[in-house]
Amino acid sequence: MRDQGSLRARHDRRLQDLKSRRSRWESHWRELAEYVSPKRWRDESRDDTGADKERQKILDGSATLALRTLASGMHSGITSPARPWFRLATLDPDMRENGEVRTYLQQVEDRMRHVMATSNLYRGFHSGYADLGLMGQFAGLLTKDDTHYVSLMTFIHGEYWIANGLDGRAETLYRRCRMTVEQMMRRFGTRCSNTVQNMYARGQYDERVTVYHAVERRHDRDPSKPDKRNMPWLSNYWEEGSTGDKMLEESGFRSNPILAPRWLTIGSDEYGQSPGMEALPDVKGLQIKEQRKLEAIDKMVRPPMKGPTSLKNEPKSLLPGSITYVDDPNGQGYTPAMQVTLRIAELAADIQETRDRINRAFYADLFMMLQNLEGVQPRNVYELTKRQEEQLLQLGPVLENVYYELLEPPINTVFEACNEARIL
Repeated sequence: MRDQGSLRARHDRRLQDLKSRRSRWESHWRELAEYVSPKRWRDESRDDTGADKERQKILDGSATLALRTLASGMHSGITSPARPWFRLATLDPDMRENGEVRTYLQQVEDRMRHVMATSNLYRGFHSGYADLGLMGQFAGLLTKDDTHYVSLMTFIHGEYWIANGLDGRAETLYRRCRMTVEQMMRRFGTRCSNTVQNMYARGQYDERVTVYHAVERRHDRDPSKPDKRNMPWLSNYWEEGSTGDKMLEESGFRSNPILAPRWLTIGSDEYGQSPGMEALPDVKGLQIKEQRKLEAIDKMVRPPMKGPTSLKNEPKSLLPGSITYVDDPNGQGYTPAMQVTLRIAELAADIQETRDRINRAFYADLFMMLQNLEGVQPRNVYELTKRQEEQLLQLGPVLENVYYELLEPPINTVFEACNEARIL
C-alpha cells in the first residue's frame, strides 16, 4: 500500500521549492504582459478568466504587432503545415540510397504530417512561438490521444513551474489549474473532497476549484507492474486546501510528455531569455512618448483657458461657432493660459525610431522580409524554402533550441503514436 500522506507532502514541498526558484522571474514577466500582451500572464492570486487584464498601459501597440509578426513568421518559416518541414532518414548511409527505403520514409512522412494537421499541434506551435518571443519560455504537455493520435495541452505563464534534467530539457512540471465542480466530478468522482461533492449536490456546477497537477520522474515505481501507478513518469492531481492526504488521481506516462522550449538560455536557468526582455525599455519609453504627444496635441486643440473673474458663474461656451458676450473693460475675454508649439515632425521621427528598434528586437523586420520573398520570382517552392532557411539562420542558436526542445519531441511522439496505432 503506497503512503498517500508522504506522497502528498512530497508534492507540496516540491511545489514550494519550485515557486521559490521561479519568483525572481515573475515581476519581469508581469511587466512584459502589461506592456505587450496582458492575456499571456496569469497571477496565481487571481481567477483564470483574464477579465481583469486590461490594456491600460498600452497606448501604442507596436510591440504587440511586432510579437504577432514574430509568432506568425516563426510558424510559417519553421513549421508551416503547407509544406514539408521535417525529413526522416536512417542512420545507415547505405540504406539511405535504397529506393524502397526512401519510398517508405516518404510515405511515413506523409502519414505523420496528416496526423499533425488533424491534431492541435499547429495551434499549439503558434501559441508557443508567441510565448517564446515575449516571455522566453513555452510549456505544454504532449500526450497520445485515441482520437487524433497526439494532443498538445498548452499553459499560460504564471500557472506552471518547471525544473530541468541533466540534458537541459524540462523533466519536472507542476501546474495550477482551475476546474469547475462539474469537471472535477466527471474526472475524479468520489475522490473529490466533501466540499466539492456538496457543491455538486447543490447544483453549483460552475463554481471553480483550484487543482494542482505534477508531472515528473517516478522514483519509487515497481517496473514489474505495468499499471499507470508504476510508469516511469508520474502524473498526479490533488485538490488545494482539501483536508487529509488523499490524491485525486495517480497516473503516469511511459516517456517524458513535458514540452518546455526556451528562446535563449543562460547557464543552467530553467527559464529563458526573450526578445521581449530586450525590447521592454523601448516599449515602456514608447508609451511615455505617445502619451506626451497626445497630451501636447490635446493642449493645442483644446488649450487651457483663462478669463476675468466677472465671467465666473456666467453663461459661456467654448464650442465652435458659439458666442459668449463679455462686458470686459480690458477687452480680453477668454485667452489661452499657455501656448503649446508641438514640433510634430521631430517627435514623430523619434517615435518611429523607437518603433524600429522594437521591430528589430522582435525580428519583425526579418520576418516581413521573408514574407516579401514569397512574391519574388522564381516562385519555385524549393528555392523559396532555401531562401527562407538562409534568412532564418540569422536567428542562430535560437533555432537550435527550437529544433531540440520544441520540434524533436513531437516528431518522435507522433511517430510512436502512429506506429502503436499500426497506421504506418
